[in-house]
Amino acid sequence: MIEQEIDYIVKNEDVLHLDDFIFRRSMIGKLGRVTKEGLAELAEITAEALDWDEQKKIEEIDRVIGILKTKHQMNFNQFIGGE
Repeated sequence: MIEQEIDYIVKNEDVLHLDDFIFRRSMIGKLGRVTKEGLAELAEITAEALDWDEQKKIEEIDRVIGILKTKHQMNFNQFIGGE
């Protein structure tokens, strides 16, 4: 998926949280293809599209990581907090 597609989806498909995009508007989460780098990039694109500040972006990353840990048993080792 390219940046323009992500931006369009985020702005036009009622995305309120980063996990809305990852788990509901794309197959990334469903297929287990979330990486540290990909999560950071998606957070950056989503933050820009929704006019989030740095703190909100970090909170959204932490929210996704929490979902991945509890529902999908994934662990990103100290990625929480926007490392």
